[in-house]
Amino acid sequence: MLFNGWKCGRVLLWACVCAVGCVGVNRAYAADLTVFDSVPAELIPVIREGVPAGDGPLRRLTVAERVGLPRTGELVRVPLFFHPGECADPQGLTIYDLSDPTRKPIPYQADDIRKDADGREVARMHVYFYADLKSWERKQFAVIKGKNPAADLPAVSMQESGDGVTFKGDDITVGFVTKGATAGAVTKLETRFGKLNLLDRFVAPEVRLVRQNSKCAVLRRTELKYSEPDKFEIREIKCAAGPLFGKLRVKIGPVGVPDSAETTYMIPKSGSLLFITQRTFPEDPETGDVVASEWPVLLGGRVTFGDSAEAATSIDVPTGLRKILRETQKQKVEAVIAPASGFSVINVPIVSNGGEIHYQTEDPAPQNDPKKSPPKAKFTMHYMGPGTLKREGSGNSGSIRAFWTQSRMVFAQTTDPEKIWNAVRSGQNGLTAIVDEPGLTIEDLGEQFARNGKLFYDIKHWGRGWQQDAAMAYLTGNDEGVKRLLENQAKTPTKIDPRRGDPATLEGWIPNWVKEQMEAADFKPPLQAPKDFQWKNIALDPYNQGYANSSIVPYAMYLGPSERLDKMCYAIGRGSMLTNGQVYPEGFPYIKSFANAYNMQIGSVYFGIYSGKKLNDPWMTLFYRDINKANGTANIYGHGERAYSGNMGQGATSDVLYQAISDLWLRAIELVCNENLSIHPAAYARFTDTIDVTSDLQHHTLTPETHWSQYRGNFFRGQQHDHRWESWDAMPYLILQEYADEEVPAGITEAIYYSKRQADELIRLGKQPNWSTLMNFFHPMFNLRVARHNYAPPTLPALPGDVKVVSAGTGGVRITWSPVEGAVGYRVYRSDRIGLPLTFLNSPYVPGRRAELIQDTSYDDPVGSPEMFYFVTAVDKAGFESSWFPDEPTPRPGRNVR
Repeated sequence: MLFNGWKCGRVLLWACVCAVGCVGVNRAYAADLTVFDSVPAELIPVIREGVPAGDGPLRRLTVAERVGLPRTGELVRVPLFFHPGECADPQGLTIYDLSDPTRKPIPYQADDIRKDADGREVARMHVYFYADLKSWERKQFAVIKGKNPAADLPAVSMQESGDGVTFKGDDITVGFVTKGATAGAVTKLETRFGKLNLLDRFVAPEVRLVRQNSKCAVLRRTELKYSEPDKFEIREIKCAAGPLFGKLRVKIGPVGVPDSAETTYMIPKSGSLLFITQRTFPEDPETGDVVASEWPVLLGGRVTFGDSAEAATSIDVPTGLRKILRETQKQKVEAVIAPASGFSVINVPIVSNGGEIHYQTEDPAPQNDPKKSPPKAKFTMHYMGPGTLKREGSGNSGSIRAFWTQSRMVFAQTTDPEKIWNAVRSGQNGLTAIVDEPGLTIEDLGEQFARNGKLFYDIKHWGRGWQQDAAMAYLTGNDEGVKRLLENQAKTPTKIDPRRGDPATLEGWIPNWVKEQMEAADFKPPLQAPKDFQWKNIALDPYNQGYANSSIVPYAMYLGPSERLDKMCYAIGRGSMLTNGQVYPEGFPYIKSFANAYNMQIGSVYFGIYSGKKLNDPWMTLFYRDINKANGTANIYGHGERAYSGNMGQGATSDVLYQAISDLWLRAIELVCNENLSIHPAAYARFTDTIDVTSDLQHHTLTPETHWSQYRGNFFRGQQHDHRWESWDAMPYLILQEYADEEVPAGITEAIYYSKRQADELIRLGKQPNWSTLMNFFHPMFNLRVARHNYAPPTLPALPGDVKVVSAGTGGVRITWSPVEGAVGYRVYRSDRIGLPLTFLNSPYVPGRRAELIQDTSYDDPVGSPEMFYFVTAVDKAGFESSWFPDEPTPRPGRNVR
């Protein structure tokens, strides 16, 4: 007999089995190691016969550190999906470091194990192992058939006593109630350096459940509080321990009502933290309803801190990943600090939309009657999940079956805000392995993209132009068709439309502030749009430039005829700048669009940078480079997230679709135009970090005869709200372009599976893709086959050193710095303190201000003060500015660049 693939003889070594009878109407028996199991699932289809090869590794794992903080003994989550015949035993694998010539096996622990319908093979499961990584380090591991050495290791200590159980890791001890009306409550939270005193003997989840139908209407509300145990029932509780972590799962719901909240705790062997995951869902059979939580308290109760029973203080912790901009988008989580006890408790959610800790202290009020006892002091802590996990009318959330969230409750032996910030950004960017099937290549992706590309020909009522036709021809392998379409552009005469202004001069399109700047800088554009170019065919709508026309840039760079295509790019980029160009109050430029959405600006940036460099318009090139340095766009936060809008300080999160499109285009600009636009490394992992073997339990369609959904990625690992499209669009393809010199990029497997699923399902349903997704296929494929191999990233000038700020005798301050070799001038930025929005003090874009760099190595700021933060950069003769983030790794050149 097997328990979860572990032999009976190992049970006492692996786990102290917790057998718990459940209280409530829906009784269930929860026992031994089934807490590590999940519901059956299908085995996955083979992409190409012979992959993976029978004599090679089953999988290749890539694990990267992406925030610049070393990791010691950190759990790596590995989502594994299996083909038939690959895995019959969860313990029948071996993981080893590919750089280790001895192939020493690494112990792992399996979780969320899902067998096939017959229970004979493992269809998918998570495995976890511990790893050490240096800042920005990237390691690769192999998975082969073999034996898990963890089978011979002792389990995390798990001791039963009375109605409870206590897990004791090396760094944290967590106790739980396992029997009775309060089963699942936490009775102990202690570390080696500090503890929480639970004044009412436990803390526990507290949720206000809301059932909603498919139209988002509220059907009922119920509240579950452990302080009122007669109003809810314990539907299931299971717990067990393995060698790397212990686990307890409890499911509760209102008496007689099929709405549930399931909370899972993972107690690691190493680390002063507790992983808390919560799902809310309907218990009744498949339904279009969902169950949300309006008040998602992951743990709540009265607590004090440390041996001195100290009352803590709540502080906000910014989640920006870049120090000089970390507060500009107002994204934050909370920590409670206990200065006398010397430690903090931090709420680190998986993404930045939640992470609050409401901690309320209330001293006893004076009593006039000495015979009356004083009122009880309140030290109430509510450790919160996000309050955004419910259906909204505009969410397009029809496939959501359950809401899911995860948070790390981190105990830190510090009250220093800087160290707490480091704990937050490392915790929000935990280690998740990218899992690949060795043998799959770019050409496998190309073959799949050709299938997807053919579907675009079937779109009805699509007023596509030659740009889209050429993109479809490229994807489907019709090289002659691409050549013919491009040659036609060189021969086709065009006419000027006098109703739209003369594109030869564009004078009718120039805003006054641009004219002022040109006059102040004595600027004469070296080239105008070609006289024979038909202006009305240029879509100045920024959305259209990115989603419909942007294929013109790589055609111009590599396929030609370049002279005419270069002029097209110039006319589009310059026309967008002169008609849509605006300046933020802080002095940074942007392209005005709907809500100033960054993904709608990025097409203009592509045209502007390429043609500005190619046709020698340095001012336009500078304008478009600087769009990417505005406070609202350069601040990446949380789990590699970026804001929907380029506007600064809005605080609202965006969804993964818009984020992915923005960075996919940004990387295309880098590769084709030989730029370094400071893409944060965490952005590349947005998609692969969402891959989850339980994702289909959170979202799948109830109507497969009319709709389809992706089954490998969990949207809630990328965004904690319901605003989403039912496809991922650009997300799977950004990571493929991260390393220009890597022949077979990490992430290729997931990209193929996603695009295959999309094509298969659209064909099955007789549907067509959305026209706007065409470029999501074209750009990655072109970049992977052509542009990345020739990528020559620029060498940016060094940051000026020895920056000093001193009071000036006439008021204000003087900033001085050391000269930088090769610099033709300098820029100066200021904020009230580091992390707040930067103001570009010598911006060339503010109307009426002369466009010039600082030639000297000093700058006088008449309204500044020594307490402010000043940041100085150098600019070289090619117009490249010093990196704002010199600690981040520089882009690697392509294989053809020496």
